[in-house]
Amino acid sequence: MVFVIGQRLIETYSLPKRSNGLIVRPHSLTILTVLHLGCMIGSILEYYLFTIHRGLVPMISVLGFVLYVGGLLVRNWAKYTLRQHWSLQVEILPNHQIIREGPYQYVRHPAYTAIIMEVIGIPMISNAYWTMMFFSLPYICVLMWRVHIEEQALVQAVGEPYIQFQRDAPRFLPYKIKIFNKKRKSRQNL
Repeated sequence: MVFVIGQRLIETYSLPKRSNGLIVRPHSLTILTVLHLGCMIGSILEYYLFTIHRGLVPMISVLGFVLYVGGLLVRNWAKYTLRQHWSLQVEILPNHQIIREGPYQYVRHPAYTAIIMEVIGIPMISNAYWTMMFFSLPYICVLMWRVHIEEQALVQAVGEPYIQFQRDAPRFLPYKIKIFNKKRKSRQNL
C-alpha cells in the first residue's frame, strides 16, 4: 500500500507543465481523488481491523495484485501514448486531436479501464470487502459519470472524428460487452 500511495502521489505531482486547455467539471477529479484515497486507506484499516482476525484469502490477494499491476501497466501505456496530451482533468486542448494508437486503437478509454482495475484490485489485495463496497463501487460510478461528461465535451470540441471513434472503438473493453461498451446508434439506424 505504501508503494501504491507513493506511486500515485509521484504521478499526480510530476506531470509535465504545458499550456492548459478548457477544463470541464474540475470537481470530478476532487471527488475521484477522495474516493481513491479512501480506497487505499480503507484497505489498510480494514486489513488491520478485520482481515487479520478472519484470515487473508491468498487467492483473492493474488488476483487483486494481478488486477492492480495490470491496471498500472495499461494506464502507463495510455499515459505514454498520449504524452503531452495526458491530463488528470477532463481537459479539451486547443486543436484537440483524437489519438488512435497504442491502447487507443482497441478502446476509447484505456486509462479509465486501468483505474477500474486498480480500485478493484487494491481492496482485494488486503481482502477489504467493505472498502470495495463503500469506496471502489462509488468510485466506478463517479468515473462512469466523468466518462459521460468527457465524451460529451469531445463530441462538442472535435465533432465527427470523435463520433467516428465512438463507432470504431468500444468504450472500456477490447471486445463488445454491451453493459460497458454502449455504442451510440446513428440517426440512420432509427
